[in-house]
Amino acid sequence: MERACTFIFRDCAETIRQGQYCITFNNKTIMKKMYFWSLLTFMMVAMLSIGFVSCGSDDDNDSSDGILVGEWQECESDGVFRNDATDYEVMHMRLRADGTGDWWSVSKGKEDSHKYSFNYSGSINGTSGTITMTITSSTNSSDIGRSQTVTVTYINEILHSGEIYYKKTNGTPKDDTDSDGNTYKSCPDNKHPHVIDLGLPSGTKWACCNVGASMPEGYGNYYAWGETQPKKTYNWNTYQYGYYKDGSRDYSHIEDIGKDIGGTTYDAATVNWGELWRTPTHEQFRELRESCSSVWTTYNGVNGLQFTGINGGTIFIPAAGHHNLAELADVGSTGFYLSSSLRITLEYWGFYFTKEIIDEDNWVLRCGGSTVRPVNN
Repeated sequence: MERACTFIFRDCAETIRQGQYCITFNNKTIMKKMYFWSLLTFMMVAMLSIGFVSCGSDDDNDSSDGILVGEWQECESDGVFRNDATDYEVMHMRLRADGTGDWWSVSKGKEDSHKYSFNYSGSINGTSGTITMTITSSTNSSDIGRSQTVTVTYINEILHSGEIYYKKTNGTPKDDTDSDGNTYKSCPDNKHPHVIDLGLPSGTKWACCNVGASMPEGYGNYYAWGETQPKKTYNWNTYQYGYYKDGSRDYSHIEDIGKDIGGTTYDAATVNWGELWRTPTHEQFRELRESCSSVWTTYNGVNGLQFTGINGGTIFIPAAGHHNLAELADVGSTGFYLSSSLRITLEYWGFYFTKEIIDEDNWVLRCGGSTVRPVNN
């Protein structure tokens, strides 16, 4: 069966029946335009929750305060859920009390590749409201930053906008916390570190701050590869696991401590923060770059990169520079981060970034001093 106007109508017959939403099956430009703005309308239905949370205290909305935060699935106008095990693409939403949300679709029991995250704000008066939503993360990067304001209604526990209806499937967004209640989309308080979920394909969760730092923008400590304590001078003379004379090609004095030191006694993250944390691998840094959007920004007066996952989770990684001998260099303009992955005897794969460049394939001498941003085991 041919699909048309993805996410809005499920087959040609229904598209013809609801023809006002789709001018033609084959005009890609029109389909893309209608797909995006209809998606905004669908997601706007979710925004009612912020109105109840922010406005309801002395009016008729008291009993509904906060109930819209949770998981929602597309339904018929009478509240019967659409079956997402069929060919139909059934829409889902996840709404959070902090004003963020996610949208995705499911068909044949599997999630579609198109996903969005968004921020929202607005107000509600009785059963209707005006809501503004802005896309913060998308599988289509050109959608990021787009916003729209729409009118929505909430009647008989059904969210409604235009021809689209949603009904709640449970009470709490599933991925706001893990089984231990300690995974977040962003830092909920100042009791760092927190485990941040970026919705990465591997399931990897990242720390909100560096080892040795007390806040996300803090630089923290600097470590040579395999060492677990900071020091004043970083070179081959002070390196704990061997010595190398430049140009000699004599590697016999370099100790083999493994090709991946993550989670071992050579890992600064594990030793200083405990067994739940480790230094990221080369591939985990690659995934961070490839699966998240990033922007160079200033956070609390500190330059760095902010990464936003497909689920709306965010982390800030400061441009902490690096230690060369006894000097701290490139602070505020460059980030040098340890990976747990050895490249060759003398070097490991380092994560390097500036305002213009992000590179997880940087070759870094083991004896130099770099910062550590852990991942959660």
